[in-house]
Amino acid sequence: MDPLILYYEIPIASFRPYQSREYQDSYPVPPPSTLIGMSLSLCGLSMDHREFFSDCEMCSAVADSNPARSTVLRRMRRLGDSGRDPKQRRPEYQELVTGIRGIVAYRGLPAELAKPMKTVLTTPEKIIRYGGLSLGESSFLVDVIRLFGLPDTTQSNWSWLIPDMKGSLDLPVWIDTNSSSLTSKMRFSFQSAEGIPENAWLKLRPS
Repeated sequence: MDPLILYYEIPIASFRPYQSREYQDSYPVPPPSTLIGMSLSLCGLSMDHREFFSDCEMCSAVADSNPARSTVLRRMRRLGDSGRDPKQRRPEYQELVTGIRGIVAYRGLPAELAKPMKTVLTTPEKIIRYGGLSLGESSFLVDVIRLFGLPDTTQSNWSWLIPDMKGSLDLPVWIDTNSSSLTSKMRFSFQSAEGIPENAWLKLRPS
C-alpha cells in the first residue's frame, strides 16, 4: 500500500527543545512528535487520540535543513504556571525559523486516521474541526497543506530525517503528557535524496 504523504508550508515557527530555559532556541526542523500533533489537529482530533499512530511508520523531510533564523523578545509564561502571577510572565528570547517547506509521510495508518486525513484535504466540509492549523505553538499557522503522491517526492532533492544513533539531532518522537516514562526521543541525521529512502522510516510506538 502506498504511503499517505502530506506536503506543508509554514512561514514562521519555533520548535523549542524541552531543556531550553531563558533563551528558547529552536530545532531546525519540526520533530516527529510535532508533526503527529499537526496531523491529529488536521483531522479534528486531540492528542488523546495519538494512540492511533501506535505501530505505524512515519518519515519526514524538509526542503532546507538549515533555515533562516531570527531572535525575538517575547513575554512568555513559565511552564506549569496559571498565568495569574505577574512574576511568572516575563520577557524571554525566542529563536524563530522561517520559510519551512516539508513532507511528512505515514505507512500503515489505521482507517481511523487515514480516512479523515484524506477527507479533510479533498472535501473539508465533511470534517468538523476548530481553529487554525498550526505546527507547534498555536500562533505558528500552516500556510499550505495538501496531499502528495510518491512521484512528487522525486521532483526535488529533499533533506530526509534518518534515524542515526550518531546523528547530531536529538528529537522527540513520542510525547506522553501523562507519563514521562512513555515519552521517547531519537537521534537523527540528514540525508539528501529524491524520493523516500527506505532507511528514513521509523516505527511509532511508546517507549
